[in-house]
Amino acid sequence: MIRNIHLKIDWLLYFIVLLPTFYIAGGENRFDQIQFFQMAAMLLVAVMHVNKWIGAFLGWCIFQFLFFKNMPNYSVVLQNLFLGAVIYQFIVKCCSVKSYKKYIWTFVGLLSLNVAWCFLQMFQIDPIFQMYDYKYQQTFSEYAGFFALPAFLGNFAAPLLTLSFLLSYYLTPLFLTALFFSKSTFSILAAFMAALFFFWFRKRIAFWIILLVGGVTFLTYAIKYDLPTGQFERRLNIWGVVLKLAFKNQFLGYGIGTYGNQIIGETTPSHNIVFTNDPNYLKRFLQDDAAALNKTEVVEFIKTMPLSFDLFQLREKMRAHGMDFEMWKNAHNEFLEIFYETGLIGLFIVCGFIFDFFKRFWRYARDNPLCISLMASFIAILIVSFGHFPFHLARLAGPFIVLIAMLDLALSNARKTKEES
Repeated sequence: MIRNIHLKIDWLLYFIVLLPTFYIAGGENRFDQIQFFQMAAMLLVAVMHVNKWIGAFLGWCIFQFLFFKNMPNYSVVLQNLFLGAVIYQFIVKCCSVKSYKKYIWTFVGLLSLNVAWCFLQMFQIDPIFQMYDYKYQQTFSEYAGFFALPAFLGNFAAPLLTLSFLLSYYLTPLFLTALFFSKSTFSILAAFMAALFFFWFRKRIAFWIILLVGGVTFLTYAIKYDLPTGQFERRLNIWGVVLKLAFKNQFLGYGIGTYGNQIIGETTPSHNIVFTNDPNYLKRFLQDDAAALNKTEVVEFIKTMPLSFDLFQLREKMRAHGMDFEMWKNAHNEFLEIFYETGLIGLFIVCGFIFDFFKRFWRYARDNPLCISLMASFIAILIVSFGHFPFHLARLAGPFIVLIAMLDLALSNARKTKEES
């Protein structure tokens, strides 16, 4: 038996009525109403968002922030999520799909600047940036332009490759150069899969050529050069720990932004992993790891450290004795981090968002060059997000939000065109 229930809520009316009358017993009205205003503004965006899936995810995160235990009084992650949703809303509502070439050329120009900067760094010329840890490295051995790490440059380049096809195929060497500098397997895979998707719908013979030549090239690089570095194994180990913890609170998650509250670290050369929020446990872990390698001086140094120790000083001491300690501030997998923080509810909303794009594309836009290119770009973003953390970096999150919003806008226009024809 199915019963349809239609419920209409005027959220703006409630906002007008509740804001000046909101209070918390025993609290100071001015501060309480400022907080209510902030949360109400976020909730208004959530319930009125142009994309129901983004609105639902923002709404769920607001609920977590308000009602979950051990949530901070102020959340940068929630604020950034809200601002990203606002930017997305403005692009879909106010931008014109006809001006897409202007924005693609802008992205290409940014990538060109970064590739040129990489060549300057090859010759040890960089008037802006310098080595993070100058004591141990004085020269550039890897080149990232303005992206700090080469992998981030690859993350940026991969989703833009198929967009450049709308301008000129002669731009392809620029993107291949950026991907070469990145040395990022996930970025190369993302660009490869995006190109296959694009040419499957645009030129099938090119699809088969790229699949054959690109497939052999990619597998050769991944197996011969990247796999021996141990990066795959390290990621899998971290993912295993995070996944195990996520399944302890699998439905609701621990709350938006709570992954950053934990201390997630890995020692080398042992590659043992610690995941805790207890500084005492972290000290014991580090002592045991150093003791297992007979590093007596490191053990004694750790014993003298205060609970709020300086990570830089610790790493200096460990490096001097052939050890190191690396913090995994992100899980290097956006979907896993979403599962940890927002549970299956949040993960279901994100998967619904992704599925909705594929459904709309298949129904309305399989013959639309712009939608095909943007959809291929979206696939590249998904693959990059599986191996990195682009939505936790402003330099990548901003461009990716723009690209996804442009796809949403293009699909909406394709649907109108189909329905009117």
